[in-house]
Amino acid sequence: PDYKYVGKERKTKYPRGVVAGRGWALDVPKVEHKDWPKVLFYGDSISSGYKRFFVPDMRKNKMYAFHCCHFVGGKVPKRIIQEMAGRFKFDAVVFNNGLHSLHWTPDKISDQEVYNRMKDMAEAFKKGAPNAKIFYLMTTPHTARRPAKDKPVEALGEKNKTVIRLNDITRKVMKAENIPVIDVYTPLTKHLNWASGDGYHWKSPAYKFISETIEKEVK
Repeated sequence: PDYKYVGKERKTKYPRGVVAGRGWALDVPKVEHKDWPKVLFYGDSISSGYKRFFVPDMRKNKMYAFHCCHFVGGKVPKRIIQEMAGRFKFDAVVFNNGLHSLHWTPDKISDQEVYNRMKDMAEAFKKGAPNAKIFYLMTTPHTARRPAKDKPVEALGEKNKTVIRLNDITRKVMKAENIPVIDVYTPLTKHLNWASGDGYHWKSPAYKFISETIEKEVK
């Protein structure tokens, strides 16, 4: 209450804002049509990449897209995720936790612990959004760096074995939790030229592909 916010908001045709709680923040649209379905997409920085396609695409389909890029660290913040997912009556939730957890290597975190953490995450979304159709988005590949400025990425990165491990374990969790998996990992391994070159992020064609793939499932 004693904090004075000072900022310059961009004026857009379809304004967005923020709803926040202790430890979480949601990027939210201005809701003008109460009958439109609400979709929450949650993930690592890749979700911020495809956001610029996903948000307007959802609006074209008369749906509202809410976004949260969160969870960097150790154990899953179940209470925070549940509270955040329960802030609105979501009709669909698409969530991911991958690139933010590439430090979950076998020497640090056992397979069982990875399983338990992802189960905690799935349960938190289920409890927070009990009426929503929930999907899990597979983690995108870790790629090698661009060999030169004028050359595309040609190989997977050294951390990709961790991505594969997390995806394999998480697939088992989602099968047990009856949560459909959206696989963008496999197709992107065939389009490494779409990689940005920093090892983690992607160019516009990849983000557009991810957005369209999610959109087909959510619709």
